[in-house]
Amino acid sequence: MRSHGQALRFLPVLILLPVASAQFKVIGPAPYTQPVARQRMKDLLQKTDPANRSQTIQTISGLLDWYRDIFDEELIAAWQRNEGRENLAELMKPLADARVAAAIRGILLAAAAANDVQSDVRSDV
Repeated sequence: MRSHGQALRFLPVLILLPVASAQFKVIGPAPYTQPVARQRMKDLLQKTDPANRSQTIQTISGLLDWYRDIFDEELIAAWQRNEGRENLAELMKPLADARVAAAIRGILLAAAAANDVQSDVRSDV
């Protein structure tokens, strides 16, 4: 009876061990330096179109383990510059995270507020 009690005490540990180890994956060294990765992300974002979208998503997805912050920054910057937004919007569905969504929302709200102010000025004239 006593041995069953000890075995049962360790059962949750044995059950949770694979779950805990599955949360972390080992990745190798980064394939590029950060400046090279930043330029690569800029190039990929600028050259995205419907013909190469799936390949671009696959390429970027493969780099996100090392360069998530760089990708987010470049995606937000490209959106601010209004560079091919119609193509960028299609990349956001599979690749963007909450940080990008919040930044884009802020950009859109600021643009809407600026348009409202311009409309008010025009109507006063």
